[in-house]
Amino acid sequence: MVSIYHPSIPGPVYKVKYWRSDKRDAKQYGMDLDEKVSIIHQYQQLFVQVPKIAMVNDDGIKSENCEYCQNMALSKDCYLNTVSRKLRDCYYSSNMANGELLIDSFFTMDSKVCYECTEGHSLYECFYASHCSDCTRCFLAYELHGCKNCIGCV
Repeated sequence: MVSIYHPSIPGPVYKVKYWRSDKRDAKQYGMDLDEKVSIIHQYQQLFVQVPKIAMVNDDGIKSENCEYCQNMALSKDCYLNTVSRKLRDCYYSSNMANGELLIDSFFTMDSKVCYECTEGHSLYECFYASHCSDCTRCFLAYELHGCKNCIGCV
């Protein structure tokens, strides 16, 4: 199981589907507040007892085949992405939204078929583009806006 928690963290860690299911009773982890004991100590005890979710995503609920993505929603067929939503076939990327076939990219929005793009918007078939918007088929680009078929341009 892939988890955001280090193996040394005490207490159970469950896969997303099991953690969100009705197969466990959350009432069994309840504790009475003891005013004679420090609230921080009681919170630590509670933290150890309550199961943790391995990865925060909606895989199997509103996403499909995104089990290994952290903080992911409304996506399909993605792998090792973080802090993203509405993606399809995206891999090894972070801080993305509304994209398709984005690989090794960061903060690229409303884009398709891109590789190693950072801080881009509305890109299509761009590779190694940074701070670009509304571009098509641009390679090794920096701060291009509304460009097509550019290579090595700034």
